[in-house]
Amino acid sequence: MFGKSSRKKSNNHNRIKSGTGHIAKTRNPKKIESPPRRQYVNRRADIYGIVVVTLSILFFFSFFSFGRPGIVTGYFNDFLSYVFGITKYVVALLLFIWGISFFIRRIKYLPSRFGWGFAVIFISIAGLLSNNFRYADIFDPNIVITRGGIIGAGIFYGLFRLVGKAGAITVLAVFALIGLLIITRVSIQDITRRIAERRKAAVGNGSVFFKDNSAGNRILAELSSGQVKTPVMDDGIKLKKPSGVFDAEKIINGSSAAAGLKKTGAAGSTGSRAGGIEGAAGSAGPTGAAFAAGRGGTVIPGNQGLKAGKSDRWVQYNQDALPRTETGQLKIPIYEDREFDENYKLPPLSILKKSDTLSPRLYRQSVADNVNTLNQLFYYFNLPAKIATVTRGPSITLYEVTLSQGVKVSKLLSLEDDFCVALGSPDLRFLTPIPGKSAIGIEVPNKVRSLVTLGDIFSPADKLLSENLLTIPLGKNFSGEVVHMTINNMPHILIAGATNSGKSVCLNSIIVSLIMKVKPSQVKLIMVDPKMVELSMYNGIPHLLAPVIVDPRKAASVLSWVLDEMKNRFQQLLDYNCKTLEEYNFMVKKDLNKDPELKTLPYILVIIDELADLMMIAASEVEDSVCRIAQMARAVGIHLIISTQKPVVKILTGLIKTNIPARIAFKVTDYTDSRVILEHGGAEKLIGKGDMLYLSPQYNRPERLQGAFVTTKEIGLITNYIKSQMRAEYSPEITDRFVKREERILEDDELLYDALRVVVEIGHASASLLQRKLRLGYSRAARIIDQLEDKGFISAYDGSKPREVLVSKDELEEMLGGSRD
Repeated sequence: MFGKSSRKKSNNHNRIKSGTGHIAKTRNPKKIESPPRRQYVNRRADIYGIVVVTLSILFFFSFFSFGRPGIVTGYFNDFLSYVFGITKYVVALLLFIWGISFFIRRIKYLPSRFGWGFAVIFISIAGLLSNNFRYADIFDPNIVITRGGIIGAGIFYGLFRLVGKAGAITVLAVFALIGLLIITRVSIQDITRRIAERRKAAVGNGSVFFKDNSAGNRILAELSSGQVKTPVMDDGIKLKKPSGVFDAEKIINGSSAAAGLKKTGAAGSTGSRAGGIEGAAGSAGPTGAAFAAGRGGTVIPGNQGLKAGKSDRWVQYNQDALPRTETGQLKIPIYEDREFDENYKLPPLSILKKSDTLSPRLYRQSVADNVNTLNQLFYYFNLPAKIATVTRGPSITLYEVTLSQGVKVSKLLSLEDDFCVALGSPDLRFLTPIPGKSAIGIEVPNKVRSLVTLGDIFSPADKLLSENLLTIPLGKNFSGEVVHMTINNMPHILIAGATNSGKSVCLNSIIVSLIMKVKPSQVKLIMVDPKMVELSMYNGIPHLLAPVIVDPRKAASVLSWVLDEMKNRFQQLLDYNCKTLEEYNFMVKKDLNKDPELKTLPYILVIIDELADLMMIAASEVEDSVCRIAQMARAVGIHLIISTQKPVVKILTGLIKTNIPARIAFKVTDYTDSRVILEHGGAEKLIGKGDMLYLSPQYNRPERLQGAFVTTKEIGLITNYIKSQMRAEYSPEITDRFVKREERILEDDELLYDALRVVVEIGHASASLLQRKLRLGYSRAARIIDQLEDKGFISAYDGSKPREVLVSKDELEEMLGGSRD
């Protein structure tokens, strides 16, 4: 019934699909098995199935004697009862299952391991049923048929004479377990490993992947050989339910040392990793070298390393006393101002909801169908290739394809359109090669996507989040592992993509991740939201240095304040001979008893939700400020997070992109926009809804992630919880600049009417015109243009078209006469 097929002939088609042996190039298509031949094999399988099912039904009829039994069925019943006992029902059931399998799976035979496995289990059960036999009863038909038959009686009696009754039962039970392991191909090590993995707090929601030397490759081999069999997939590693909040003391006291991690880039790798390198010696390629996830270390006891100079304020700091890693990187903890928020409590993690676990039955058949489709394409296009590994992520499934030696990669890439049509998806991406492997990856969007929420990836058990203050989870990659981003290692981030692609959700998840783990004295935020609705819900939280800025005209003033703050911080670092903000805070903390006026400095994050609006109003000022901040502000703890839905060269200029190395690209409309963001294509093939390409400064090719989703309700609960403890205390320096700006606008009345006379005489209005005629700077000329527009003297901005003048000369003279009076 079971066993290997008697047919030993194989052709190139079978070799390619099974993925074993040498893959030869097929030059003569006539030698390849044709589709009619496969149809004939399927019809023959149907005939075999009908015969076997009919035979099993006859066995059942003979067992239950419906009516008067026939001669043949009667002999069958007597023979099976004497040989197998009550286990004869199992024999008939196995025959029935074998026959049905011909119809369902279209196979000519079951693998031999099923036959051996069922035989071992069957014999073990028959022996266990005969455990109360005496030797004299073995040949008594009336007793044998009620137990395990003559086979079970003989086996149990033989073991009974060798090892006793208890030993015989133990041996038979062990053999039954061995038979089960043979059928399922699961080892004891696999069982214990899975039990241990499910007890760990690790990632894995919605992640299913086949690893080398696992059941996945054997399933792929069976699929390739023509057996349409559903892959048995790993359900992933479950996260423990988070409870409580982050222990801020671990970050403050630096009790957690920075852990060295490796980024292998392999499809089956697990675990979490960070997205930044800080001061590592040498360069790390995409295949991975150990890199630090954050700043760890311990605090030096006492006041070692501090020397008093000529004055109390001028303190010469000895940097040699600082703790350092083997690569020379400083181990400096992050301190907080305890007087400011000593009683502040971080929001509870229970606010963040987890997504529902996706049942594997929803996607198993889809993965199996795609594997078969790809194998058929390899066959039809005479392409010697095989699928080595399948990795399912939240939004895409990666199929790892290996080519035979001598086959050009371009031959596979030239069939991209055919793959898209066959798989029914226009958004396929090819990875050539997969980082760290000699294989090509085909990314196929999932028909059923897994939702990745911030609660899924934000866990107190994550060591990376606790080791660095500005490390936040960004999303999950195609293998289901959480990808982190350390902001002070980036050190600035550019987010771009089309409308409704997930930019604002990504921005909110970054902000929520920060305020969930840091106190107001540790990180300060400046938010610019020209759209007025995306970031307004954060108004009033104590992390803000100023209210959320919705007027693009005020953004230039805020950026100028950031420049001044950057200069002041550099001067402070210079006074105390410190190179970075971390060194300065460390020095201040150890010197508080000598100079209590000194305070630690918080990080400052400037978040701009829509850069395009700012560039339209004051392109020169905004570009200059952004470039200067991006070039110099990293050392003093000031970082930029810029988002735009208009990734064009006029908005994302070369200077801005050069100084912002970290990029996050969401779905864009065409290849050109993807080139503007990432310097190469790929973003145009994303599927939206949080599907992103994350380009870290340390790697030259982006990584595809599914971004974390956070709801408006969760943001509201978190901000209300924070505002219930502390009120926002805005910086008077920033708010005073807003007031002074408004006063300057009101004082420009006389110059305003002079400018109005100029534009009326010329017939159109522009800032460059006022610069030439009135000899003004661009900023002042742009402000006058805005005033003319607000008063209704000129038309609104309309792209490259000049502004129309809405006032005639007569009306101008009348207004000027009234204004002079």
